[in-house]
Amino acid sequence: MIFVVFDNTYHIGTFCTPFGQSFNCTDQLLAWPDASLATKDSQFEGITYNSINDTYFVAQETIQTEMKEVFRANIFEIRIILTDSTPIRVLESCIVNWDFPTDNKGIEGLEFVTHQGSGHSYLLGLCE
Repeated sequence: MIFVVFDNTYHIGTFCTPFGQSFNCTDQLLAWPDASLATKDSQFEGITYNSINDTYFVAQETIQTEMKEVFRANIFEIRIILTDSTPIRVLESCIVNWDFPTDNKGIEGLEFVTHQGSGHSYLLGLCE
């Protein structure tokens, strides 16, 4: 199964791989737990798996700050449990300490990696 995000909706797609279909896997859209956001654009641009904590990180390209012309990316840490009535649980949200000039010039991709030598983990964001 793979998870995908969409920049125009607060849903996460779950899509079966050829291997998952043999395990009664079903493609579906998972609703974000805050229903008040259902009609808004999410600006989601990336999702990556954190194997250390069995969680996922989801990047929002940018969100507007209190300063009118300053935009910053936002990262959610979430847990997905498909058997729960609310399958997505937001554990944390963190605004990235980097200013972007417009709302469409922010984080465009995301990857979680662990350095094999040191054992340190890093969350990498691809900036546009």
